[in-house]
Amino acid sequence: MTTHKRKSRSSTANLYNQLTEQQWETIGLKDGPIAAQTDTAAIVEQLSSILECRLADVVMQRRTREKIKQPNTDGHLASALTPVCRNQIRQFVSCIGGLYRDVNYHKFEHAAHVTISANKLIDMLDERGSGSSKKGRVRSTTFGIANDAFAKFAVVFSALIHDVEHQGVPNRQLCIEGDALAILYNDKSVAEQHSIHVGFSTLQNPIFSSFMSTIVPHPEDKIEFRRLVIDIVLATDIASQERQELFHSKWKEAFPSRASNNPAMRRHSVGTPLPPFYEENNQLGMKSTLHVNCATIEFNNANENKTIAEEMLRVNVVLDLIINAADVAHTMQSWENFVIWNANLYRELHEAYRNGRGESDPGPEWFRNQIGFYDFYVLPLARRLRKCGVFGEKLGQQFVTNAKAIRRRWLEEGMATSREILKDGEAHYHRRMHQIRGGNSSIIADTDDDTQTERNKSFSHSGNRISASSIASEDHPQAACFPEKTTYIHSGSEDKKRIDGCSFIPREELCQTNCDITAIQATGASYPRAKTA
Repeated sequence: MTTHKRKSRSSTANLYNQLTEQQWETIGLKDGPIAAQTDTAAIVEQLSSILECRLADVVMQRRTREKIKQPNTDGHLASALTPVCRNQIRQFVSCIGGLYRDVNYHKFEHAAHVTISANKLIDMLDERGSGSSKKGRVRSTTFGIANDAFAKFAVVFSALIHDVEHQGVPNRQLCIEGDALAILYNDKSVAEQHSIHVGFSTLQNPIFSSFMSTIVPHPEDKIEFRRLVIDIVLATDIASQERQELFHSKWKEAFPSRASNNPAMRRHSVGTPLPPFYEENNQLGMKSTLHVNCATIEFNNANENKTIAEEMLRVNVVLDLIINAADVAHTMQSWENFVIWNANLYRELHEAYRNGRGESDPGPEWFRNQIGFYDFYVLPLARRLRKCGVFGEKLGQQFVTNAKAIRRRWLEEGMATSREILKDGEAHYHRRMHQIRGGNSSIIADTDDDTQTERNKSFSHSGNRISASSIASEDHPQAACFPEKTTYIHSGSEDKKRIDGCSFIPREELCQTNCDITAIQATGASYPRAKTA
């Protein structure tokens, strides 16, 4: 083994350890122990180290079928992942990063913050014995998640892809506009379903074959991985009333209140209907089913099997909590983080409104709406992180304490902070419009930020680059959609991406001529869509 390869593996493990061991409150801060990055190459290195080490855990666990308690080491990476696989992980992260659009909030930097936060959350899981079952087995306080390397990898993978190709407008706006994606996904979790499609389509590109086969070496692994990722990403659609009601029902069933701590008693009490997740048949030998999102779990009516099914429901709920907490991590980390991402969100919503893609001006109620968001979403989420018990009492309380502190400071300083955010948002909007009028079709997040300019250069549309996300589309499974000319537009209420012409290249030809990653590192402006009348 060359010295260079040994150093590369060592640096990857060291970076992963630094990202994982940093304090929850410091994640995403530019002056933190691991500075937040806006440089694309640096983000790719950070996220690649997380995916590499989490996937190495999966491989080692498969080999040993024993619990992994030690963090990754240089030797761990070297023995678990091939150089080809490790290189493809970096290429995959780079490609996904290029498919994130240059919007103000739902951009690659957001994906990085969510992925690093999700990685930290699964590292914070507090595994300890908690009583024993009738069979004498020690119960897991994390319901097995802390020792399930595959589920933990699915979490960080989902975090990476969860907002890819986001247009910078809410799902409701896409439905109002009759966007092609809204029609395709029947107005249901439009952006989330599209991100899942883009993520898996990219992963299935032949140039990522080693990475793909390492994740899912067997058909049953592929089924389980897709189920996990689909469930996790769809859980991030917090604006969907239907999904929120589903989650609340799952939460009540998985973690009943102390006033009614026995699930069996609560189910069979007078006047209490059977939970929607269970279909029971009391005849001896008949099976029952537990429905969790896209999965249906069958189990016998014997208490032991039913307990397993109920624990699977708890796992599903905890994974939902983890990705939702990571998605809004800035609201329960630090004041500095909150202000940064709050300003980014306002920029995005304000720009959409000014461009005719928003129902109302977000400015007048910005101060008050943040309080409402804390009261009706963030604080209940933080309390569930504590109540579910997987983080232990001390760490679980930390989420609640941080969220309350940020809300309290917003009450004190939020009016003044809001005025600054609104002023900055308007100035930022005019800078972007000036760029468009100047003929620059590749919009960056902030013209005053040199690092954003560098990112823009690294994602610049160069020639006819192909978007890996378009490979193996539903209508053309053996073809890739290749844009002849693409223009990215940020003004008006019309479609933001116009394709002047598309042709299809057979997959075989693509594999022969475009195997190099540079051929598919598409920008956010290069993902083709079908022409619309």
